[in-house]
Amino acid sequence: MLFRSEAAAAQVGNQACFYHEQDRTPWRERARENLKLAEDLESALASDQFFLQYQPQVHLDTQQVYGCEALMRWTHPTLGSIPPDRFIPIAEERDLIHRVGQKALALACAQAVAWQQAGLPEILMCVNVSHTEIQHPDFENSVRSALEASGLSPRLLELEVTESVFATDLGQSEANLEKIQRLGVRLAIDDFGTGYSSLAQLSQLSFNRLKIDKSFVHDLASGGDQSVILGILLIAEALGKTVVAEGVETDVEAQILRAMGCNVVQGYLYARPESPDNFQAFVETINRVSSSERRRSRVRVTVGTHAFDQAGTVSHAVSAYQAAHSDVGVVHQVHRNLKCRSLFKAGDLDLAVISSVPGIDEDLVPVRAWE
Repeated sequence: MLFRSEAAAAQVGNQACFYHEQDRTPWRERARENLKLAEDLESALASDQFFLQYQPQVHLDTQQVYGCEALMRWTHPTLGSIPPDRFIPIAEERDLIHRVGQKALALACAQAVAWQQAGLPEILMCVNVSHTEIQHPDFENSVRSALEASGLSPRLLELEVTESVFATDLGQSEANLEKIQRLGVRLAIDDFGTGYSSLAQLSQLSFNRLKIDKSFVHDLASGGDQSVILGILLIAEALGKTVVAEGVETDVEAQILRAMGCNVVQGYLYARPESPDNFQAFVETINRVSSSERRRSRVRVTVGTHAFDQAGTVSHAVSAYQAAHSDVGVVHQVHRNLKCRSLFKAGDLDLAVISSVPGIDEDLVPVRAWE
């Protein structure tokens, strides 16, 4: 009865719902699986069932890998691949999340050093931590131990926390995060714009980067609302922080983000989460290709757009032009109207795309206008 009432409440809220005997089967199987996962978590931590995959973060100006996000995976011996959104809540409920986090930190730091020893350039290693981990009294020691055991420089480690940290005891969380930053470790707020933070809280909590949630990125290519991303970029600029956008899947999305001033992106456009060996091969390949393209590029054209609602149209045109002219490097920037015109007059822009703007200065010469 209790099981069926909880299932009904989760599915329909305050509405009436009648369950037949056959309706119980999927819920019962799910409950049994979760119970088994909870029982097997501890043994999984002691074995090699947990491992990390790595998704690159690429700098759009250089087209080289800037960093990567370490993503925990669990391959169960009988149930197969278990997604994080299933085992993380169970680990938190069983009070095992701190041990899961310790394992992720140790593996990630060791892997970053292994890549350096293999000849890769320094790469920022980004590791997710839950609000439960942050409040653990041994959190600082876990981070310190992972750094000391691996030999990784603290400046090459970034811990990603979600906005849910603001919904908990911020005093305890803030104290632990301040200790982490004193070690030299960077902090980022993950999935920014989807949670609980306020501007007052952002100013209280010291951090280095904001991560734009993928839900705000996916509508860019279709001309969706860009105001949220613009707002996040303006907040970051005002606070002196950097930004990375996740969930970038198309060239157009990357072009628009770059034009808006977001220069680091993460998503399937470049790579899915990869094993350590495949990630290393990806870095070697993309760095070699980007270096070759920079040598081939003999001409660099800077295009300025005065309004963010034009960014999508211009980015489509820039992408099409570059596809046909591989020897020309085109940089698309978006500025406010007055700055766009002043940059053009100063010669910092080769082309200014300005539409429906009354009173364009006559000294903007030569001026070519298109409807």
